[in-house]
Amino acid sequence: MQIAVQPPSKTVYQRILKPFPSVYLILPPLHTNVSGDPLSLLYEALSAKSHEEGVFVEASVVRNDNGDPLDRAIDGQATARLERSGWNSGVYTATFKKLKLLTTSQQRSGSKFSLCFRLKCSSLALGSLADMVVISNPIEVFSHSQYLGKSDGTSLLPS
Repeated sequence: MQIAVQPPSKTVYQRILKPFPSVYLILPPLHTNVSGDPLSLLYEALSAKSHEEGVFVEASVVRNDNGDPLDRAIDGQATARLERSGWNSGVYTATFKKLKLLTTSQQRSGSKFSLCFRLKCSSLALGSLADMVVISNPIEVFSHSQYLGKSDGTSLLPS
């Protein structure tokens, strides 16, 4: 699993992250359809038709300085279903269109944050895939858009 679209490096508290963060999962081709084979089971779970079934990616927030997870620091659609991409049958993508961060860097002693993406599947024991995690680039969260900086990129925050 890899990050296809990184979240912005700076954002404002309680605003939807844009560009929308997106991750993708690349699977090798399925050569044989052996019942019980982990790859076959994963392909089967990915092709489930109902919205409750399938393979999902769950987003959470971690401190960038120490990796500690932050409870209640994210709002919006924190779980997205992996969908087959249009450009390759072995590539599945999940896009997070309504994520908001609910804490600022200043509230957490100047810490930056990262999004942590993890695979989830209720209909399948993912085994070692359940441990697969990708972490985004650092994100600095401000209380107001005026702190994001001028058009020349300089910060308006006092140093």
